[in-house]
Amino acid sequence: MKHSQEERDSRDKPLLEEIRRLRGQVEDMRKMIQERDRCETALEETNACLEAYLRSAHELACFIDGESRILSASRMFLAFYRLEGESVQGKTFLELAQLSEFHKTAFIRGVRWEQKAWKSRDSVTCEDIVQTTEGEDRLFEVTRTPLFYENGERKGMVLVGVDVTERVKREFDSQRLHHLEKTNPSLWGHSPG
Repeated sequence: MKHSQEERDSRDKPLLEEIRRLRGQVEDMRKMIQERDRCETALEETNACLEAYLRSAHELACFIDGESRILSASRMFLAFYRLEGESVQGKTFLELAQLSEFHKTAFIRGVRWEQKAWKSRDSVTCEDIVQTTEGEDRLFEVTRTPLFYENGERKGMVLVGVDVTERVKREFDSQRLHHLEKTNPSLWGHSPG
């Protein structure tokens, strides 16, 4: 029995529509895969930049997750706290306090400031005096910036500590010099009056 062209077209029409629909889905999936690949590449590039920053930073810097566990830390952070050989990834500051008896109080203070930053949901900056293992006091200006997901859950926190010891000493010396100049002009060759 011969079927007319019209009958074949009528019979094949649902099949052709299904093929077009499937081709459209395949094309959509291809675009999604390309977008995912583009995002993964961008993420890898961003991670590489962050890791390069952490290797070369002259600051105490670390990134922590929403549960206050360290994701990564700068070489300077590890060197200052004498943690170079330690695996700090996944540890909290309280756990670091257990690893470093010498810097225990600094880490515990860090936890308190970290909690203030989470609670305020905004950057918190403090000055912290930390003693080096050589017995020298260093003054750090430490900023903790919390990050949150759209739903309000903790995402992570960025911690950056800048050693401001020398700058503060220069400012203090300058103020002291200015005060001496005003109170004892004869020391500087100025005659009173």
